[in-house]
Amino acid sequence: MQLASMRQDLGWGLVYITDFSHDEDNGLPDAFPEDTEGKQPAFVSSETATVILVQHGSDGDVQVRLWAGADEWGKHGSIELGVTRISIPSGQIRVSDVLREKFFQVCVPSGRYRVQINGDARNNAAEIDLVIVKEG
Repeated sequence: MQLASMRQDLGWGLVYITDFSHDEDNGLPDAFPEDTEGKQPAFVSSETATVILVQHGSDGDVQVRLWAGADEWGKHGSIELGVTRISIPSGQIRVSDVLREKFFQVCVPSGRYRVQINGDARNNAAEIDLVIVKEG
């Protein structure tokens, strides 16, 4: 089931997934790490947040869709960018740009979620599908 979506110019090329109550102190690094070849991962995560590299706003809008339920797993997006976990203790998940000016917020049962991150490209995706499944 699709919970929410947005199509926006995400100026800095980042999508944040956070628990609403942990908006400021999210435990993420200040910059994306790089491997020995200078490549960055598609996303980085902490206990209450994930940030995904996407297409920069100057290159066009980014479509982000949030899906819920095990029956949605693996059905959306052409490329799996990875799987992570996030805690949503407040029961409110927010998906936003880096400045938190463009966002949607959805109420979900509080708890820990497995998140599948899918995109239309491995680098600078213009479409992101997030599938969440509650653990436990």
